[in-house]
Amino acid sequence: MAKKILVVDDAPSIIQLMEYWLSRAGYEIIVAQNGVDGFELAKKEKPDLIILDIMIPKLDGASVCRLLKHDKQYRHIPIIIVTAREEGDKGLEADVYIQKPVEEQVLLDKIKGLIKN
Repeated sequence: MAKKILVVDDAPSIIQLMEYWLSRAGYEIIVAQNGVDGFELAKKEKPDLIILDIMIPKLDGASVCRLLKHDKQYRHIPIIIVTAREEGDKGLEADVYIQKPVEEQVLLDKIKGLIKN
């Protein structure tokens, strides 16, 4: 069974690119375009991994990350923060930080490291 990855980003071009890369690599993809939907989908779908942008509407990625990591039901889900900020967001509890623009192989390597088959 394919591992499920939730992508939370408000940029259609980023979502399209992630869907292409991840589906080609054999993952099942679910998508949310804002933090509220992303948080709800994470709870409902219990993905194997979450790729989360920081700058998203309704509820920012930092808040989504914090809410999930502080809930014992969901804290085990690895979170990759993708951010345009140079300094990253090291105060967050994400498992991995990747700076935009994201490179396909870097992303896939990080995912493989976080999802144990």
